[in-house]
Amino acid sequence: MVEASNLPVVIIKTGDTNTVTIPFQIKYGYHIQADTVNDDNLIAAELTFENIDGIDLGKPDYPDYKEFQLKGIDDKLLVFDGLIQIKVNISASETVTKGHYSLLGSLYYQACDSVRCLFPRTVNFQLPIEVHN
Repeated sequence: MVEASNLPVVIIKTGDTNTVTIPFQIKYGYHIQADTVNDDNLIAAELTFENIDGIDLGKPDYPDYKEFQLKGIDDKLLVFDGLIQIKVNISASETVTKGHYSLLGSLYYQACDSVRCLFPRTVNFQLPIEVHN
């Protein structure tokens, strides 16, 4: 339902912070719950990363959600659809070793079509990082 597409190579100098934009393509005809949900039975989208010593990530900055009316439900859902871009600040400490890193990331989400919502899923991806002095 969702795939990370055209991931950028993050180039960062030791001691600096850069903002990276991570694109995700949601399959046509589907949407996913936003990072904020208005129903306790729904699963909010959540972007997480593994830890790498010397590389710190800020809180994800999700795009604005859209309201969606699921057939047969009175309340509107807060969703993402199409191509979404999530921004994250990445910092490299002064002491991190220069070189190439591959940061494992995951987007946990719940997809729905116009009639029903599916079980939550996770899409994993590798974000390439190059640290320079």
